[in-house]
Amino acid sequence: MNKKISVRNAKDTSKTPTYAQFHFDSNGYSSSNNYPNLRTNNGTSLTGIVRAALFSKNNHYNSSPSVDLGFRPRNNSVATSEPSIPPKDDKANLPDQVKPQIRPNNEAVTRRSISTPLPNTHHQWRSQRYNDEKENRLRAVKELEAELAERELSRHNRKINEQEMLRLRLQVEGLVLERREPPREEFPEIPNNVRQIIRIIWNKSAPPNEVFSNFDGVDIARKDLLTLCGEEWLNDEVINFYVNLIVNRSKVNGRLPKVYAFNTYFYVNLSGKGFSSVKRWTKKVDIFDNQMIFVPVHLGNHWCMAVIDFEERKIDYFDSLKGDNFTCLGLLSNYLAEESMDKRKRPFDMTGWEFTCRKDIPNQGNMWDCGMFSILFAEYASRRAPITFSQQHIPYFRERVVYEILRKELL
Repeated sequence: MNKKISVRNAKDTSKTPTYAQFHFDSNGYSSSNNYPNLRTNNGTSLTGIVRAALFSKNNHYNSSPSVDLGFRPRNNSVATSEPSIPPKDDKANLPDQVKPQIRPNNEAVTRRSISTPLPNTHHQWRSQRYNDEKENRLRAVKELEAELAERELSRHNRKINEQEMLRLRLQVEGLVLERREPPREEFPEIPNNVRQIIRIIWNKSAPPNEVFSNFDGVDIARKDLLTLCGEEWLNDEVINFYVNLIVNRSKVNGRLPKVYAFNTYFYVNLSGKGFSSVKRWTKKVDIFDNQMIFVPVHLGNHWCMAVIDFEERKIDYFDSLKGDNFTCLGLLSNYLAEESMDKRKRPFDMTGWEFTCRKDIPNQGNMWDCGMFSILFAEYASRRAPITFSQQHIPYFRERVVYEILRKELL
């Protein structure tokens, strides 16, 4: 861009100074021929001095310089021309710390003192990284401590003994290790005061209908308890009451098989009148939801016990005289089939079932203890316990059954 510059003679002391005007383009070349050979007193080219004042080595244009040259021009003629547009400066967008700056009147650019330290960004980055890693390590340590405390608490709360751990491990491996029951005394002693009460109850001259116990809708009076005395045969009420105690124990003790018991009139009706006479007896009961069913069998003047075992798929017939009764086993087998069709609407699968008249049982030594043997067969079977009693224990069990009926709970 062409620019006009005024040149004043420093030696001119007149009130109205005389100026010489030059026009230069952006490359430092004069566009006026008024003063082509002007020189200073020492011979220096006037044009060169003016050009140096206007442009730096990077061709940055000084818009309004004033240069004192120390001479007076010969005339006051002024060369005028229209300004031209300089070429685009490619370095105009450079950052301030790279692009040189030229101020008016060659004013010096203020620079950062060499004593002022520059920010050490690398040091800051390393410091921040160290602090972050330190926080991560502390966080990880706290998490590990919390996990360790939780494991210790869990280990403390489990308190599983070695036998339980072994049982659980074998279960995982597909084996079953039965829980060890605490030793059970087979023949616990009956307290003396209870024996005295039993003697009072067995007083045949006392009122026979005096009720001493009631359980599950069944009353037990003196006349019923007298069937447990001496050489008497048990009646239906004592047998029904006792098998109900067996059923109730299986409900309370979850470790025992779940059992159900028919009363003494069930088999009489089934054998005499058929399935239709007993099908409504289980209207609200699903007998197949049990592991074991007890069926007292009365044969006129003799008591036996049949046990249906769903878990082991068998029906056992217990007769203390060791007689056979396959008719009973057949009737019970047919009953299961008809009951399944009536209640579940599907056939009962009897494949693999066994029907046995048991011979490996104690034998009664008289003609009146069959009822006692029958209820004891049911009690041992309900625990899947081996039969350990014999005829010699029957007097003891007669007193014990009275005691259990009075307390409404088996020993």
